[in-house]
Amino acid sequence: MQTLLLTPSRLIWLSRHRGETILCRQGRVWLSHAGQDVILEAGQSWRFAPGERRALAQSLGGDVFLTQTAPGWRA
Repeated sequence: MQTLLLTPSRLIWLSRHRGETILCRQGRVWLSHAGQDVILEAGQSWRFAPGERRALAQSLGGDVFLTQTAPGWRA
């Protein structure tokens, strides 16, 4: 499990090898993957689809805390 702080306007690539599920713990985050966009609110999660390797993430406003977890991990 890895926790990341995403500050406003910062773009980062999330790699599947660091964990297959992304959990938004605080704030709002935009994810772009495989030509699709997803917005996560605090408490929501998103999982990489089979074959996907990375997603682009950006904070929508304030600081965002994301947790990236490996298969089989439970909150």
